[in-house]
Amino acid sequence: MKKIFNIFRGFFTAVRDVNRKYKQPHIRMTRTISFALFMLRLYLFFIVAILLYKFISIATGRGLGGVP
Repeated sequence: MKKIFNIFRGFFTAVRDVNRKYKQPHIRMTRTISFALFMLRLYLFFIVAILLYKFISIATGRGLGGVP
């Protein structure tokens, strides 16, 4: 069991190291690029929300007007 915990601990340590390394951006972005990235982030959240809504509606049996 300790071996499994050590594997996960090593994984999380590696993730923390990568996050620490790239915490500050190494390139400068214009306002246009920042805005475009922000819009892409909003689009991603919108798509995830639609997928979540679809999953919940199918799981509860309501569906979205598809084939019954």
